[in-house]
Amino acid sequence: MRREVESRRTWDEFWEKQVTSEELIPRLIRWGRSYWSCIYTNFIKKHCVGPSVLEAGSGSAESTFRLANENKHVTEVTVLDYSRRSMALARRNAQIYGVETDFIVGDIHLMPFKPSSFDFVWNMGVLEHFEDPISILKEMKRVAKKGGKMAAIMPFKYAPLVYLSKLLKPFSKITKGYEKFQTWEETKQFWSHEQLRQKFEEVGLKRVKVQLLLKSFLVDVAIVGEKDFN
Repeated sequence: MRREVESRRTWDEFWEKQVTSEELIPRLIRWGRSYWSCIYTNFIKKHCVGPSVLEAGSGSAESTFRLANENKHVTEVTVLDYSRRSMALARRNAQIYGVETDFIVGDIHLMPFKPSSFDFVWNMGVLEHFEDPISILKEMKRVAKKGGKMAAIMPFKYAPLVYLSKLLKPFSKITKGYEKFQTWEETKQFWSHEQLRQKFEEVGLKRVKVQLLLKSFLVDVAIVGEKDFN
């Protein structure tokens, strides 16, 4: 319980900086998120099916809002995150993009939705923060509709910036306030293409496809799978 409280505090502090701070590093992070969200939106746009979308572990949810803004067939948008601070930023982004949204503060391991509720369930920058994401993937699959799709984007195991983050990670323990500017301390695991494919197939997803998002400077790997009709 103590570890969970500390983790939530870390994320709340991080998102608080993203919402309010005009310091250089938070501003750079906001710029970076905006740049990468364009790349993520282009990916999920190719795979999004049906009108209802859930971003599970949404953070600022900018990519989901871009998707809904650019694709009028997306009419039901829900974002879920356990940080109330991230919800504040998500609400602001929803207004900017003009997207009507259901905002849910909740646990990604036990989401308050009925089975088969969404056509497309996805997240980015989430799975690497857990030692084993199987329980999360099972929950995402549970709330996805039959014939719907599930996707995730996460840092690529062999990306240059991953090595840089590992190099800089020890310094966050001795640099005052540094943990408020980044989330590397919360990163638990990175996967290769094949490892991520195995995770998706392990929970029963079909037609799983994995690709490296080249325009993200080899930083991110994206995966998508389908929930069978059976």
